[in-house]
Amino acid sequence: MPILKLFSRLPLPLLYLLSPCIYFLLYSILGYRKAVIKANLLLAFPEKTVNERKIIEKGFYRHLSWLIIEIWKLMTMSEKEFKKRCTYSVSEDLQTEIKKGTSIIMLGSHLCNWEFSVYAPRLLLSLPFSTLYLPINQAFFHKMLYDIRSRFEMQPISMKTALREIVKRKNEKCTFGFASDQSPHRGMIDYYHTFFGYETPFATGAEKIARKLQYPIIYQSVKRLRKGYYHYSFELLSAPPYNEGTTHFPIMEKYIKRVEKDIVENPTDWLWSHRRWKHAKTPQN
Repeated sequence: MPILKLFSRLPLPLLYLLSPCIYFLLYSILGYRKAVIKANLLLAFPEKTVNERKIIEKGFYRHLSWLIIEIWKLMTMSEKEFKKRCTYSVSEDLQTEIKKGTSIIMLGSHLCNWEFSVYAPRLLLSLPFSTLYLPINQAFFHKMLYDIRSRFEMQPISMKTALREIVKRKNEKCTFGFASDQSPHRGMIDYYHTFFGYETPFATGAEKIARKLQYPIIYQSVKRLRKGYYHYSFELLSAPPYNEGTTHFPIMEKYIKRVEKDIVENPTDWLWSHRRWKHAKTPQN
């Protein structure tokens, strides 16, 4: 870890020189999750040709090689450099909600560099921020990512204790970040919605917590401008008052549509190596 941290102080353009080697290792040598990626791309884009999906596939591995470098750099990246690399916009209705000073639930996705996205609310909007995370089995990588997500006075929260921690902090002003585009555990599935033509399960914890505590929900969209530079768009998905008891999840529906739109616009930048549709139902006609 100390050696990694030391070398992460090198300028990012210099670290990027390693990305072709990482790409070659992941794509040509290891074939990292290549079968999963191919299957996901065929499912999501059946109308595209084999060659078109191949271009997206290679683009994803290139994105993954950059992602590894950028996460490494985040070990020591300064607030000044982060702000130099990120632009942002905030919708007017969201600005109104932020001025009220209440806590906020933020929904993001695994698009572009999601570790950069953990920093965005804190460093761009000056909002107290806690990201929710799933613990990683490998102790080394768990500690590295936890340390990265704890910088700049941020407080990561384990998904295992999320509800308890958020309720405990209900009198504090905070933004709680959920990346809700990945597949929930089978035992936690209670909601399906169409995603790229398949009835796909989504975690509903963010909307349930927002309804319980009457917090607004915002969406964080991100687009890569060029290598190492991003633009963030923050918009309001929904604001209280809510009816707490419901089996319908209209806010999640809005979120899912926004995520799919963002993926279609920039398909190489999403996490295709995750088995997103492993619990999906049959395709919709």
